[in-house]
Amino acid sequence: MNNLNDTHDIYELFKDMKRHKEEKPLTLSTEFVGKALDFNIRKVLKLLEDDQVFVIGIYGMGGVGKTLLATLVENEVKRKPPFIDVFWVTVSPNFKILELQHDIAKRIGVKLDEDDEKIGADNLSSALQKKRKSVIILDDVWKYIDLEKVGIHTKVNGIKVILTTRLKLVCQQMDCMPNHMINMKPLDGVNEDWELFKVKLGHRGTPATLSPEIENIARHIVSRCEGLPLGISVIARTMKGIDDIHQWKHSLNELNKLEMGQEVVEEVFKVLRRSYDNLIEEDLQNCFLYCALLSNDDEFDKDELIMKLVDNKLINGNKCLEEIFDDGNTIFDKLKAHSLMSSSHYSSVYNYRLVIDMACYIMKESKRNAMVKFGNELTKRAITQEWADDLELVHLWSCDIEEIPESIAPYCQRMSFTYTCAPSGRTMVIVKIGHFRLFH
Repeated sequence: MNNLNDTHDIYELFKDMKRHKEEKPLTLSTEFVGKALDFNIRKVLKLLEDDQVFVIGIYGMGGVGKTLLATLVENEVKRKPPFIDVFWVTVSPNFKILELQHDIAKRIGVKLDEDDEKIGADNLSSALQKKRKSVIILDDVWKYIDLEKVGIHTKVNGIKVILTTRLKLVCQQMDCMPNHMINMKPLDGVNEDWELFKVKLGHRGTPATLSPEIENIARHIVSRCEGLPLGISVIARTMKGIDDIHQWKHSLNELNKLEMGQEVVEEVFKVLRRSYDNLIEEDLQNCFLYCALLSNDDEFDKDELIMKLVDNKLINGNKCLEEIFDDGNTIFDKLKAHSLMSSSHYSSVYNYRLVIDMACYIMKESKRNAMVKFGNELTKRAITQEWADDLELVHLWSCDIEEIPESIAPYCQRMSFTYTCAPSGRTMVIVKIGHFRLFH
């Protein structure tokens, strides 16, 4: 009887171990926070096990964690069968086939002597066939890659390809089936952004402890990132070890005025800006800037926004209404495809706060004649000194003003639009220079 009990206990122990293995997170708190990441790791691993899946796409906006997901999948694949090798290649934005062939060859340990794409593809294909079951990770892909021209034949010897990109279109062009794509999104679970911030602010995976006063300010700072892991991580690193409440207040004020430190500019805005720079058409870039500056954290009705684009000559208003809305929705689709616009349902669009901040940063740093002011930055002196006949754009954010006198606001022939967002629930208006007034 005791033997039966022992056998039952051992059986239950194995069941518990199996359940724990299945339910335990695949990531550590020092790596990331958020249930979605563990779910996505499991999904990619399951896709890798499917013999009918050859290309897996991971897409989403810059800084959302695509490369991290691919890295964690790589770690999991390396530590258990059935795959023998994992080869990681970061793809140049303007790659050439021959260049990519040499990069992959270097990773798998072979040398391509010929500078001929066709010969390179044959040699690379032969080398990969000898590697048998392998995973090739192509990171940061910006345009379509003809895998067969490179020498990657996914249906031979169990080779799988994982690609990370900001562009869903790239996944589609490379024959990723809809259910073989992972759409990475900012953290949206309860307190997940705050938990990540505390982990990054702390040391060696131990979350930081803050006083109630500082925590209140820190939560406002974190909320500006709207769950974008890159923004949260960089800002947390810049605040490590700071326990003076005045410095925290100063950082929040600077963040609100877009006067962030060099680290935030270099590591957040310039990363996000790559999506903007990838918009080949200048008109599309201008549409993005207008939409981002106008959105002000709120969802915007698509039809209303399209008509504003028409008013500002960013869409040709001489077409019939159906064509105008076709043009407008095509613009929105392109911006969404580049992770520069989002939508929660069919009739409206919105932008993430850091994307709006990035748009303001672009305007402030551009050589275009623009004036971008925040809060108390706008003074009569600033208007007098900076307002000029050749202004193209004026963007005033949360500036508590009622009017700009006509005497210091000359008519600007090149002005495309003027936009003001005021505090205390005031509405925004777009008006011609010389008749500038905020309406309550």
